[in-house]
Amino acid sequence: MSEKTVHTQSAENEMMVLGCMLTSKEYLLEGCKSLQRDNFTSQENKEIFKTLKLLHEDGKPADIHLVCEELKKNNKLQKVGGIQNIVNLAQYAGTSAHFEYYVGQLIDDTTRRNICEIAVNSNSKSTEEIRNELNQKLDTAIRQKNR
Repeated sequence: MSEKTVHTQSAENEMMVLGCMLTSKEYLLEGCKSLQRDNFTSQENKEIFKTLKLLHEDGKPADIHLVCEELKKNNKLQKVGGIQNIVNLAQYAGTSAHFEYYVGQLIDDTTRRNICEIAVNSNSKSTEEIRNELNQKLDTAIRQKNR
């Protein structure tokens, strides 16, 4: 039997999505609408996304400078890698014409992670409980992709 590796996340996808959200109002809106904090794996990226979404929900612009200021105000700038990390994200994204693809990949990666987590934690659960958890996670992913 061959061993298969389950791909559960691409750091580059996360970087691309956050960078696009930092540099484009359109992508900021799309990312805030389609994604959740849990679509990101690292605490740093979760915090950056949370800040982007917070600024957007408050009706404020969310560019490199304003995101750094908000992170600094909340004593989180150094925890996310400092100004240089935020600038690197924006530079990494460039002007990607494939933002929707990367968002879809983050949602798919999250779904694979969730399925793996359900399987790992399934020892004491009934088949029905496992099915319900799987259905809930899959329904959430489908809703995210259809936004």
